[in-house]
Amino acid sequence: MRVELNFPWKRYALIVALAKAFQRTGVPLGKTALQKLVYFLESVFGVDAGYEFSLYTYGPFCVELLHDLDVVEAIGGVRVDYDATLNWYQISPGPRADWIEDRGREFLDNVASAIDEVVSDYGRSTAKELELHATVVFSHRQAQSSGSMPQDEELVDEVHEIKPHFDRHEIFRAVRQLRMLGYLT
Repeated sequence: MRVELNFPWKRYALIVALAKAFQRTGVPLGKTALQKLVYFLESVFGVDAGYEFSLYTYGPFCVELLHDLDVVEAIGGVRVDYDATLNWYQISPGPRADWIEDRGREFLDNVASAIDEVVSDYGRSTAKELELHATVVFSHRQAQSSGSMPQDEELVDEVHEIKPHFDRHEIFRAVRQLRMLGYLT
């Protein structure tokens, strides 16, 4: 009897590719940023990595992505270091990053421009900014999926109800920026 293992190489390669892209920019990649960037790639750019996101404490979150990050770290694709003074994790390419990218090369070649664009758009954003922007996109997509086309004011109200620690002006600025970038249609 032959046993076949079905590894999601494209998902692992995506994690590595984002870690490498951030290393090139000189900006550290954290776990929150990874979640939000992959969410943008899937929901805005149509990248099919097979993740499903739900709304959680800091915006859209996918437990499978967190699990995949642990697997990629375990096989040497990335390093995940905790900085106790800053209270956050930094994800960087590991010693087997190229090996993992090679296994997902066809997928990465197809989504390279989307990765470049999302890193260009949000590579220097704080976790708080990413939380807000990803929540706006999530709320907008939820409304669209139920057949609604929310006006900006309605979207601001909805996000403010979900995230009351953001004031309405912050949310409105996020909506405007997301429209300008084409993340809201």
